[in-house]
Amino acid sequence: MKKKNQIIQLVGIDYENNMSYVAMSFRGGNATKYFVINGNKQFKSNYAFYNILFQYFREEEGMEDLDYDIQRAYSTISFCCESKYVVEKLNYILNNIYKKDYKESSFIIAKEKAKRAFSNAYKEEEFRGIFTAYEFSEFNKGFKLADLIRDIDAITYEDFVHCSEILLNPSNSYITICGKTADIDCSNIIYEVNNKEEISDVRIIGNGADPYLRRDCHAIKLGRNNINISVVTFDFFEANITNYERKIIVDILGELLGGYNKVAWVDSLDSSIIIATTKLEEQRKKILQLDEKSFNKCKNSLRKKYYELIKNGPKEYAKYTSGLMTIKIAFSEYMNYLEDCNYEVFNELVKLCDYKVTEAQVVFQKGVA
Repeated sequence: MKKKNQIIQLVGIDYENNMSYVAMSFRGGNATKYFVINGNKQFKSNYAFYNILFQYFREEEGMEDLDYDIQRAYSTISFCCESKYVVEKLNYILNNIYKKDYKESSFIIAKEKAKRAFSNAYKEEEFRGIFTAYEFSEFNKGFKLADLIRDIDAITYEDFVHCSEILLNPSNSYITICGKTADIDCSNIIYEVNNKEEISDVRIIGNGADPYLRRDCHAIKLGRNNINISVVTFDFFEANITNYERKIIVDILGELLGGYNKVAWVDSLDSSIIIATTKLEEQRKKILQLDEKSFNKCKNSLRKKYYELIKNGPKEYAKYTSGLMTIKIAFSEYMNYLEDCNYEVFNELVKLCDYKVTEAQVVFQKGVA
């Protein structure tokens, strides 16, 4: 079935050498397993699906030079090329994804490579620390590291094909194209979908966890290096708020926190900030100290960071904004929201959103691993 209704966001920026940067994100990642399809059909995926899928694509002609990235709640394929070749390349990629006839022999190879890659990464404390942190940050999604490990072994060829039929479709993918958009005619982006059933909506759901039960916790493990990871989570109890509102609260308050490798994420289930720190300290108390001067400093810091990303990080910008589309956030609208938000508006928003903050620490101490 020929299609041409892919969700595409165009960002007109003239980059050097007439290059365009393209990212395509799908809902679902390392920490997501439960979905609802077309508003009423529940679907249980496999935590390892995108890892194996991307290993599969890395061995495919025409797909091997793409970049692949998996986050906790979305997964991204990206590339850059001259603007005049974007449509041609996208058509090839989309047709390869949507009408794929997966070979069992190639699946077996991809699965083994994914298992080896995971096993090698798992030896590093920082990797284990982040995925342990996901057990806390993705509490409402029900993520457990042990389940991910089991899923990598347990996934079958039939599981893999079924996941691809559900998750790889235009209603679950979002494309950002950054570059000289005048050279890109999206009406010529046409692809074929071979899915057995018509899928109009895919959404991530939880597995019945009660957010009121999320509590502060500490996990101390032995390792070869000393590593501290803090997780500050926000459970929003007001039902009628948007991810724009969740994000601006988490973004602003996140600027008050120290540390490095700081990653903030929000969606309708879980919102959190994960930070690596050089010493163990309580992070939550820092976000309670937001006066007007601190608010303005945080806002200006955010603006600078995002505008630097647009100007100097086109590849990461495309990936970031396509990822935001999976949670129904258009980056340009969010930036307008940020510009209009002052200290008084922010405080009113905080009162409206009715949220609880909890904190966890994942600590690796030198010892016998």
